[in-house]
Amino acid sequence: MARSKKYHDQTVKAARETLSLVEDHKLNFIVVAAGMQSGKTKYIACTHELLKEIYPKTLSLYVTAHTHKDFVKQNKDVLGHLEAIDLYCLTLSDRRKDRINGRLVSQYTNDPIIVFFDESHFGDGLEQTIDEWIKRNELHPSRRVVFIGVSATPFSSIERAMEAVCKK
Repeated sequence: MARSKKYHDQTVKAARETLSLVEDHKLNFIVVAAGMQSGKTKYIACTHELLKEIYPKTLSLYVTAHTHKDFVKQNKDVLGHLEAIDLYCLTLSDRRKDRINGRLVSQYTNDPIIVFFDESHFGDGLEQTIDEWIKRNELHPSRRVVFIGVSATPFSSIERAMEAVCKK
């Protein structure tokens, strides 16, 4: 899958390093800092595809803290084809309905769950915070949950995500 030339060599290298942190070091929270327009969305796609090779039942969620149509479309253009292998863009409105791609969260049995989020998309307040959504839908602690922050400015992502309830 991800080994093909559809991803830049540096993207694959970064994704493999992330997988090493998840697998070899059993980390459940990682932040990747990358500049604007550096290919963060393709990194997410590549990392997910590599994860599927290790864990065929992986469910990956790219979290956005809003439902801004242009932003959602931009992500769907790059990531939409990966819905067939369980990578979904999860907007605020999806979380309000406790749904992933229109299906109730309870219909998904995937494990582990990988949550990708960008700097401003981890969420503010109870309703937007992804770890509260994960708890409410009983995805943790019954399943392994890994947060991967991907941001050009990760300073507040680190602080915010360190408060997540899904840490070990």
